Amino acid sequence: MTAGFDRGCLNQAAKFYNVHLPALRWDCSLRRARRTYAFSCNKLGHLCAQLGIPEGTHHRAGNDAEMCARLYLRELEDLT
Repeated sequence: MTAGFDRGCLNQAAKFYNVHLPALRWDCSLRRARRTYAFSCNKLGHLCAQLGIPEGTHHRAGNDAEMCARLYLRELEDLT
């Protein structure tokens, strides 16, 4: 799954609710993880387990979104 999937969902939700989205700069936590870490697996649960990021219930939108956000913040931290 990449940012393209998330972008499509967000655009469709905004269209449905008649909400204007500003121009956004997109990045993908999965692509960034592949560039940042040398783990044997790049699935969200595995990445979070390896990095000590608390895991929620997989495939629940809110939990997955929080895990991705925490992963992304960790990636940014590890790159500096």
